[in-house]
Amino acid sequence: MAHSLSSSIRDRIAALLADQISLFEFQDWLVGTTWDIEQHADPDTIDLAYSSKLALAELSRGDISPSVFRERMRELVGAPVSSR
Repeated sequence: MAHSLSSSIRDRIAALLADQISLFEFQDWLVGTTWDIEQHADPDTIDLAYSSKLALAELSRGDISPSVFRERMRELVGAPVSSR
């Protein structure tokens, strides 16, 4: 299950980056899906979820710009980072 959760998180990040889902949809899905992640996922999947949540929190607080947020998300899915 952990592998499929990791794949699901990466798929949702990719959909976000491709503007197939909104930031709100991504955040809502991520929070709902990973609220108890420590109980059923491997450390790498937990790190992926927490890194995504951290970037969302930093964006919502204004600590990072939308372009930096997108760069971080691309890094999490292993996609090349391009300046925007």
